[in-house]
Amino acid sequence: RNDFDNLNGLMQTLRGEAIARNRSMMARVTRSGNKALIRAWMSRKSSPGSNNCGGSDWDYLGAGQVIQIKDVQFKRASLTNHGRDHCFHPDGNASSARYTVTAQCGGKNTSYRTIIFPITGFLARQKYNPKTKQWDEL
Repeated sequence: RNDFDNLNGLMQTLRGEAIARNRSMMARVTRSGNKALIRAWMSRKSSPGSNNCGGSDWDYLGAGQVIQIKDVQFKRASLTNHGRDHCFHPDGNASSARYTVTAQCGGKNTSYRTIIFPITGFLARQKYNPKTKQWDEL
């Protein structure tokens, strides 16, 4: 659950910073074996009306930067995402994304999912219910 909360904290921070700084913010997932790492990036240019996501015109926001945002590393839980990059834009919209965090707890898998809606940038947080085989809102 901690990995899931860290993921959502990062996404909420990027959403707020995009609006406050008038720049697109990006979460980029990298993988090494079965481990995943999400790093935060900021567009180098003001971006009203621009919804570009990815490419090379971005500054990393990790250690030593003016805006320092902590990376989210998945060591025990697995992360499934659709696409490598996800962006929040100054006008409040975002690129569509879905992240699923799964970990084994007490001998059974527990899964949490975040869905990011493109028009509003809203994050829906859900937990998988194995009894009903449906995703329940958190």
